[in-house]
Amino acid sequence: MEIGNFNELAVSRVLEKGAYLEDDDGNEVLFPGNYFPKNENLNVGDKIKVFVYCDSLDRPVATTETPIATVNNFAALKVKDVNKVGAFLDWGISKDLFVPHAQMLGAMRVGERVVVRILLDDKSNRLLATPRLRPFLKKPDIEKFPNGKKIDCLVYEIKEYGVFVIADESSAMIQISEFRNLPKIGDKILSFVREFRNDGKLTLTLAPTGFARGEFRDAIMEKLKEKGGFLPFNDNSSPKEIYENFSMSKKSFKKLLGNLMKLKKITMDEKGIYGSK
Repeated sequence: MEIGNFNELAVSRVLEKGAYLEDDDGNEVLFPGNYFPKNENLNVGDKIKVFVYCDSLDRPVATTETPIATVNNFAALKVKDVNKVGAFLDWGISKDLFVPHAQMLGAMRVGERVVVRILLDDKSNRLLATPRLRPFLKKPDIEKFPNGKKIDCLVYEIKEYGVFVIADESSAMIQISEFRNLPKIGDKILSFVREFRNDGKLTLTLAPTGFARGEFRDAIMEKLKEKGGFLPFNDNSSPKEIYENFSMSKKSFKKLLGNLMKLKKITMDEKGIYGSK
């Protein structure tokens, strides 16, 4: 049975206010009745997929709630409470995720988002979170990051010269000059591999390059086709609108539109984009 992860377990006992589930080795976990699937009765032997965590008394508990992230993963979570012993984060289930005071890098404030690594304490079997990320960031593998590869990233640190992100559990940087509006800690952004440096560090870019640029051109043309040959976007569209609809920066969007106009595949005016007939 994996604490901090999803498990497929069998019902071993059904009680008035819940049930016990067990794994193949006979280890049992309490499954409270308020987590039962709606309109569904459980019988001994039934299999059910649950998330297993430990309650305030360090007892394993099963739930059908879905956490934002599972053990041994990075996540951006909101601070719900802070007291003398640490902070408590909202990670999508009834029980908050604890950050011990000793793990804090600085003061945490209620309402802010922090990027953490979720851990399982071997001694107590208690799930914890730490904002001390560097010990868990892997050295980038050059084979995983070919130039131009499209990557979803998680922003974890912002400095004067660059925005640092987690990309496939490795650290990477995007130059600060690429951003018109700086992201926030915990934001997810789309980027592309710019350079795998000789010192083993990874640099990303917001601008699609090479094959990725061709993918985005195709995506724009496909959207035009779906919408009957017209899209209500142009040079005056906001960066937010463009990112939400095309997953790219406004600068990259304008470059691609210019390229498509040169190829005579589109025309554009103050109303939007038109597919060439």
